[in-house]
Amino acid sequence: MDLIIEIFFRGLIVDLPGGISRYLFFKIIGKSKSMKHFTTGRKIKDNKAISQHFPNVIVGLVMLCLISILGAYLFFG
Repeated sequence: MDLIIEIFFRGLIVDLPGGISRYLFFKIIGKSKSMKHFTTGRKIKDNKAISQHFPNVIVGLVMLCLISILGAYLFFG
């Protein structure tokens, strides 16, 4: 059960929004890269894949915290 929760949390809640946020950020600042560039960490096991996965997780955790705070503010504020 813990494995399923970890896969769900890491894959869908943290990694995917982190990759999408990084993709949109780079597109806004004018250094557009393909979405494949940010999601290679899921398919390839090498240093480049790890270097893309780590920022996705960090950005995804920050986005999760911000969305949680925003939701709590809107619900209780």
